[in-house]
Amino acid sequence: MREVVTHAPEGIGYWDGTMMAKSSKVVTFCLCASLAALGCGSAQTADAISLNPSIASDELEASSTYWAQYGRTARRTSHNPFETLIGPSNVASLVTAWHCCEGESPAIALSHERLFTGGVTFTNTESAFVIDMTARALDPATGAVRWSQTLSGDDSTFDTDEGPGQNITVGYGLVHLHQFGYSYLFSTATGRAEAGRYLGPDSQSWPVMREQWLVYSGNSDISTSVYTVTAADPQSGRVLWSKPQGLYRWQVEGALALADGTVFTLTDEHRLIALNAATGSTVWTTAAAAGPLGAPSVYLGHVLVVSRPKTLQAYDEKTGALTWQSTLDATVNGGGDEDGALAESAPALADDGAYAVLLATTGIAIAKFDLTTGEKRWERTLVESPFQQFQRLNKAIANGVLYVGGGAGNLYALDAQSGVLLATFALGGAIQNIIVADGRVHATVAGHGVTTLSLPSTG
Repeated sequence: MREVVTHAPEGIGYWDGTMMAKSSKVVTFCLCASLAALGCGSAQTADAISLNPSIASDELEASSTYWAQYGRTARRTSHNPFETLIGPSNVASLVTAWHCCEGESPAIALSHERLFTGGVTFTNTESAFVIDMTARALDPATGAVRWSQTLSGDDSTFDTDEGPGQNITVGYGLVHLHQFGYSYLFSTATGRAEAGRYLGPDSQSWPVMREQWLVYSGNSDISTSVYTVTAADPQSGRVLWSKPQGLYRWQVEGALALADGTVFTLTDEHRLIALNAATGSTVWTTAAAAGPLGAPSVYLGHVLVVSRPKTLQAYDEKTGALTWQSTLDATVNGGGDEDGALAESAPALADDGAYAVLLATTGIAIAKFDLTTGEKRWERTLVESPFQQFQRLNKAIANGVLYVGGGAGNLYALDAQSGVLLATFALGGAIQNIIVADGRVHATVAGHGVTTLSLPSTG
């Protein structure tokens, strides 16, 4: 065990600990490593480069074993077009291949044939409130641990009031574990701990990364609730630009997408905004329906948004013009200051359509729409309880199967063409992340770690 010191500045700092504004405090924590003799270094270490971080985004995203951020890619489609092993004919045959990280609710990402997890556990003792933040690299097929790092501290070390729950973004040979308003970095190859970086109070939970940009958002000023979008260099952490966009929407975690050099974001003032990824300048802005429920998704020239109470809208990617909007028939759960569902739900997109998933009064409402016209192809409700009002409705689509995570412990698999329920897998807790790749389904189960499903061995 060794002690690591990383800075948390009032303003903006770099991954290597240098500052753009004066440092307000130094964060000290203990690092427990499963690999011996790991030292600290800059983001440009040889072992980080060994996994070829210079590979272009297009090439990485064309891999069947890539799901490196929320929504798989920066477009947030939650679609793996390269999965061929699991389909409607055999998805019901999936069995548990392995399980890990019991007691955690880790975020997961897949890249370089490794499944990366990042989770936090809390232990309340008589003398301290202990926080263990653990990042791991696992073999996707077996769950074998390639490396594991734990940052241990207490509530004075990690400011638990800063920002929402943990998540992972992988790129440039680095694992970015985002938690408590900070981004902690690890080498993808060895788990070597790199310098941490302060993202600011209430930084959004799901940064987006593509090419030379890591874009994140959040409440830049708690006293004024200003929603700010910031772009940084993913290797050095150097801030490229930071632009306020209006009121802060704490309910929409990860309200960012990045495609074709443009950042798309949503605000509490019901606006959909397109920003130039290189400069932060506004490309266009348009009024969106009341209450966006998650990140926009970008696909085939469309920007799609799920909004309260139960609407799916499509906008032209280049101009922001509304091209169509459609509504689900299900009665959705209302609450808060607006009527409509409260669960976060970005659209899932594939070549054959757009999928909207919302909390209904009796369970989970799911509908498929024509991507070009908005015509509804099918709608169904999966009955389940209990209703969890701030649940994140995770989903994934691959090879004709739509996977939807429920709050009552079930993972559902539906035929994407017809909406027919093909299989239900009882995993024991709310499903918080889903990755489908290379003949496996990886799911985070709240409080119960990661469960991986695969087809039965024929050997």
